[in-house]
Amino acid sequence: MTTVVGSRRLERAEKRVAILERMIEDRTRDLFLSNERLQRANAYLTELYSILPESLLVVRFDGSIRDVNDATVELLGVPADE
Repeated sequence: MTTVVGSRRLERAEKRVAILERMIEDRTRDLFLSNERLQRANAYLTELYSILPESLLVVRFDGSIRDVNDATVELLGVPADE
């Protein structure tokens, strides 16, 4: 009798593990696909940002400049890394 009860518990535990593994696989796939979409969007925006003929500054919340595009460098005459 103990063996039967133990076997049933083991079966239930194995089923739970299988369900959790599928959930992890699904979540991993979703995260991978989301990351790919973010990378494509970032590449697109980076390209757009770099070819924009208007001056553009990206400013952090603390007011410091995070990035500038080429038009800003030309306009201000200051290297982007300063």
